[in-house]
Amino acid sequence: MVPGWYGVSSVKWLTGIEANDHPFSGYFQTERYWYEWEHAAREPVTLQRVRALITEPGPDQERDQGQLVVRGVAWSGAAAIARVEVSLGGGPWQEARLLGERHRHSWQCGS
Repeated sequence: MVPGWYGVSSVKWLTGIEANDHPFSGYFQTERYWYEWEHAAREPVTLQRVRALITEPGPDQERDQGQLVVRGVAWSGAAAIARVEVSLGGGPWQEARLLGERHRHSWQCGS
């Protein structure tokens, strides 16, 4: 577990930690967790890309007409989340209200 290095989904299977004095050469680190660009050589998956996820309302969840609260999280490995915008039903983009302090490698909650 190293800040700035993407953990992918295998972190849930963590059963121990071993410190090495050299780069680890496991199968997934050397063969699988790589971006392949058309214009350049392969690049290891290290930086957490900017991502966002709506957590409320859930997928296909119907709501009555009126005010709607949308909640979610956003995260990035490069920098703290500066802002999040949401568009409902193809309408105009609206800036979300971010909650808590903003830090690199942290989830940013908002509504």
